[in-house]
Amino acid sequence: MPRFAEDLESARAWALAREDVDPLKIIAIGHSVGAGAALLTASRTSWAAVISLSAFAHPKDMMLRFMDEHRIPKQWIQPWIMNRVQSIIGARFDEIAPENTIRKVQCPVMLIHGADDRDVPVTEARRLMAKAPYGSLTRVIPGVGHDLRPAMPLIGPYAIDFMRTLFCDN
Repeated sequence: MPRFAEDLESARAWALAREDVDPLKIIAIGHSVGAGAALLTASRTSWAAVISLSAFAHPKDMMLRFMDEHRIPKQWIQPWIMNRVQSIIGARFDEIAPENTIRKVQCPVMLIHGADDRDVPVTEARRLMAKAPYGSLTRVIPGVGHDLRPAMPLIGPYAIDFMRTLFCDN
C-alpha cells in the first residue's frame, strides 16, 4: 500500500507539471488496497478529493482474517508474518491503516462499498465511515461484493455527482 501511495503521488506530480491540468481538480481514486493508498496519500498530500472503493479499515485485520482462513497457526507464525510484512513495506500497520489516515484527510471523501463484500466486510467500511471527515459521502451498494464492476452503472452516477458538486459552479 505505501508503494501504491507513492505511485499516486508520482502521478499527481506528473499531472501538476502539465499546463493543461487544473491543479485544483486532481482526484485520487482507488479500489481495495488502492483505496487505502488513496487515503494514505490524501493524509499527507493535497488532493481535490478522494474516491475510495472497497477500502479495508486496517491491514492487520485484513491479514489476520486471511491467515485464519488459511489456517496459519496463531501462536508463532502469525505474529512473525505480521512483523515481517511491516519490515518489508517499511511502515507500521497503525501508521498506514485507512481508519487512521482518513482522520488526517483535508479534502472531500466519497466511500463506496459493496454490502455483500466477503473480502472486506462492510463492517470495515462502516469503521471508515465513522472516522471520515465531516461531509464525506458514503454509499453501500446492496447485492454487490468486493468486485464493484457489476455495479458500475450505479456507482458511476454517484461518483459523477460527487465530482459535479466539487467542480461545477451552480
